[in-house]
Amino acid sequence: SMKADIVVVLKFDRVSRSIRHFCEMYEDHFADGSKELIAIREAIRLDSALGRALVSILLVFAQMEREATGERTREAISHIRRSGYHFGKIPYGYKTIPASDNPRYRILVEDEAEQKALARVKALVESGRGLIEIADILNEGQIEPPQGKKWTKSLIYNLKLRKGWHTSKPINERRHTDEEAKV
Repeated sequence: SMKADIVVVLKFDRVSRSIRHFCEMYEDHFADGSKELIAIREAIRLDSALGRALVSILLVFAQMEREATGERTREAISHIRRSGYHFGKIPYGYKTIPASDNPRYRILVEDEAEQKALARVKALVESGRGLIEIADILNEGQIEPPQGKKWTKSLIYNLKLRKGWHTSKPINERRHTDEEAKV
């Protein structure tokens, strides 16, 4: 942290190793104008119009650098996925193993124990039981949940949503009569 009001350096490139670091430092300490940064060799004062313009340009480049990094990362990830490999969080019911053609990458395969647990959850959901009741049954059966220590209402709800499981209700069962519907 900086306690001084004016920071004097020989050249701006001595202040920081990277544009990004310089910009973060500028935002944190100098942007509001309460402190001043002066580079002796460069004759640039941040309290001058030129100094502020140069900093703006640096900030633009730093932003561009961040966005380009993000773009490269996204591009790399989608390339991995297009090539048929897995990248990211492993969905419940699966595990990853090294790909036989390229051990640096991973592929998804079914996890037997988790698939069994999924089938059990699906059967319970389709039997029309409530979420809390299902959670209790799974916890009593000591079935390992996807995350955390125990099955919860929201874990089951989210699985149900993601897998598109719906409680099966008889099709023509209605909760009201024609007379009630007219009211």
